[in-house]
Amino acid sequence: MDAKPTFVPRTARGSIAFKLGTVEEAKPLLWKAPPDRLPVVKPTNSFRFLIVSAVCAASLVAQSSPSFLPLKKGTTWLYSGTVGLQGAGGQPHEIQMSWKAEILDSVEEGRTIAVLLRGDPRDLIWYSGAPKPGCYLVITVEDRELYFLGWDSCALPRGELSHLQVRDNLLLKMPAQKGDFYGDRPDGRYEWFVDDRQPADLARIKGIPVGRDYVEYTLSYSTNPDHQIAKFVPGVGLTSYSYSHHGTVSEVHMKLVEMQDQAIR
Repeated sequence: MDAKPTFVPRTARGSIAFKLGTVEEAKPLLWKAPPDRLPVVKPTNSFRFLIVSAVCAASLVAQSSPSFLPLKKGTTWLYSGTVGLQGAGGQPHEIQMSWKAEILDSVEEGRTIAVLLRGDPRDLIWYSGAPKPGCYLVITVEDRELYFLGWDSCALPRGELSHLQVRDNLLLKMPAQKGDFYGDRPDGRYEWFVDDRQPADLARIKGIPVGRDYVEYTLSYSTNPDHQIAKFVPGVGLTSYSYSHHGTVSEVHMKLVEMQDQAIR
């Protein structure tokens, strides 16, 4: 994980111009019809086609740009996987278990939304047999920036949220491409790094809304003693999380198996 991150240039967006036709020079009006005799202009088939096409295009754009994550109170994510720890005699020991995350509340301030979350796979780091769900704050800004941080008070913050939108809490920034990272260290450590971007395969996860394509971002965060790998899908949330300590055994490997989005119930 010590390798210097590779910078990948972002593809420039192209543009397409459509020529709909020309307008002939207007001619003087010699006779003005009374209001009750004005001609009725009926839409042509070509006009109807243009309107339908525009509506469909707008619908496709909306479907291809989902929000970062569901925001409805009561929405839950169920994860399943393994937790590794150092057992008796210093030998590694692995436990199969499930863990749940749930939205407790949310607040909107302009184009910024803060979501209070209880439970996350990170709760299982340094598992000791009796884990308790922690509280976390997820902040989205115009569906372009995603911030994630622990929140011990387990209550929504009041007032301005801008002081929480700092680089140390930044998880993902859109549009994101492979090679993006959100810090200034040349080695890419102690900051989230975009390892990959690819179509998401969510067929085995219960409760995922159908009818649109999803993109999955693989993110990594590396330090000297440990590293984390998270997979995030806009419109769904965290779909996979792994943690590994490089010294004393502490491992977490969880995958999303079910989501219950209260907004689509």
